[in-house]
Amino acid sequence: MEGASEHIGRLACCFQHESNAAERRVKVTSEIMKMEGLSPNEVLTVSKKIALNPLEVDFFFSLPDDYKYAYVQVLMIPN
Repeated sequence: MEGASEHIGRLACCFQHESNAAERRVKVTSEIMKMEGLSPNEVLTVSKKIALNPLEVDFFFSLPDDYKYAYVQVLMIPN
């Protein structure tokens, strides 16, 4: 029975991790909206680019605020 308990614990941990990741993806747009000088279209475009990739989300939130702005500017450069 302890094996089942262990599996349930791991499963709960996975759900919590996914829930935390989803919250961070939602916060991306609100963080970018705080940046002055961006149009709504730019906010949405950059937010989508970041939120669609979990590694981008992690990277974005690891940056200090002034670097976040610079990163957003880089993402707005057309490929």
